[in-house]
Amino acid sequence: MTHSRQGQVSVDLHLILVWVTSVHDRGPCQDAFMEPKNIVQELWDRMQARDWSGLGELLADDLVVEWPASAERIVGRENYVTINVEYPEGWAINVLRIVEDGEVVVSEVEVPHGTRGIFRVASFWTVRDGHIVDGREYWTCLGSAAPPQWRAAYVQRV
Repeated sequence: MTHSRQGQVSVDLHLILVWVTSVHDRGPCQDAFMEPKNIVQELWDRMQARDWSGLGELLADDLVVEWPASAERIVGRENYVTINVEYPEGWAINVLRIVEDGEVVVSEVEVPHGTRGIFRVASFWTVRDGHIVDGREYWTCLGSAAPPQWRAAYVQRV
């Protein structure tokens, strides 16, 4: 059995077109290389860059993010982006680590702010179909809580 080179080129071109079309149809953040962990890294990178439209591309329209420490729930992509746009300037994003387990991604981030202190945030994200669909973020200001005296013999201050 012989195969023509022209037939092989035609098949290869068809496969490339199918791949490009499927990647394009999924949107800018959902190509074959955007694992959930990478999408969360992009979230922080775009925040640091103040790329607000790019940030919005990563989020589901009906995104829900909870901030338990302040008993708040942010509903919708637009509200989440706007809260970050409106946050007083003077901050930076330093990603300390990101771990992934399927569609669940956890990030630990340090957010130094020129006048408000140094914050740490542990964020738990769900990424589905190439978009962040929900999250829960625990924010704390480093050193803001005095340790109880009863633990003093067992810990080192950092």
